[in-house]
Amino acid sequence: MNFFISQNSTLPALKFPLTQRIMEKYDITDDMLDNCAVTFSMIDTETGLYKIANVAASLLVREDRPTFPDETKYTLAYHFKLKDTKKAGNYLANFKITFLGENCGIITMPVDCDINVFIQNSSTKVTLV
Repeated sequence: MNFFISQNSTLPALKFPLTQRIMEKYDITDDMLDNCAVTFSMIDTETGLYKIANVAASLLVREDRPTFPDETKYTLAYHFKLKDTKKAGNYLANFKITFLGENCGIITMPVDCDINVFIQNSSTKVTLV
């Protein structure tokens, strides 16, 4: 998966859908997602150093899914901060879901690859006060 964002930008948010196929393949159930923590990490491919390490991310739940049953119910999301996109470059990113309670464990998403994040050069820097 490739994701593009401009340097010094906070939008768009990076989103990774937890499709029904992924949930079935890794035995993830709705009740497991009711009690979990989601974090996001991103590594600079040039230096191998973490730009973002296990920072809180979001689990978005689509409430109108019965109306649209083919739509993805759960989506992992990370909202970038200005400091995250300060340096243009290529990064590898992933989400970690830590299941709490009876179904303890951790799974990294995506499982079989990374998310390629491309922070593109930008001559515009906008900050709202």
